Amino acid sequence: MFKRQDRNRERVVRMFRKKKVDLKKNITECYIENGWAYVSCNVSGIQDIIDPYSVEGHEWLKPDFVHFIEDNAYYIPIDYPILLEICGVRFGNRDQETIRTTIKRYYSLRIGDMQDDIHNSMKRIILFSALSVLFLALDVLSIVYHWPQAVIEILGVLFWFFIWEAGDNLIYEMMESREKKAFMAQMDTMEVKFVRKFNDQAMSEKESEILLEKVLEKEEALQQEAEEEEVTEE
Repeated sequence: MFKRQDRNRERVVRMFRKKKVDLKKNITECYIENGWAYVSCNVSGIQDIIDPYSVEGHEWLKPDFVHFIEDNAYYIPIDYPILLEICGVRFGNRDQETIRTTIKRYYSLRIGDMQDDIHNSMKRIILFSALSVLFLALDVLSIVYHWPQAVIEILGVLFWFFIWEAGDNLIYEMMESREKKAFMAQMDTMEVKFVRKFNDQAMSEKESEILLEKVLEKEEALQQEAEEEEVTEE
């Protein structure tokens, strides 16, 4: 009896280990329609979106709301624009504008965080690369001029340490920061739609093209404005 139970457990374990799903198909079925990725959420009021500690004019997103939309957006390929459908309440124009502005501000700041991370990673790469070159030169000199073996070994270790750190920042930290920045940019350009009741029906192909064109024009205008401000500051 016990042997049969053990064999059944082994079969279950093997089954779990071999289990596979078609992730791309699941993502397409759950989120993608006519070139857009849909994320729908149900709220009972603006208090489900805006943090209650926020003051008027400086609103901030509620962590639970951010967690929900980012958890869903995580699976969406970066080449799809996102349409966030907020369902359950008939928001007035003022509340709609507040929510849109707060979402935009939140993700613009997150993009800024990622830009700082990339900049800091680049500075570390330059520093570690310079130190690795320095210790390589010293290591060569130590061999040429027959310095003590202990010094030669320490210089060699320091060279490999700094070259490893430079590579680690380049391959892992900077790439991860760039991916996060791209994700935040995708969230930043997210279009927000308010519906009283959820309706599992996507936009028509023509509507999606028109909306995408508007989003692209808006983002290009904002980017141009930011570039002009940078030139003015310089």
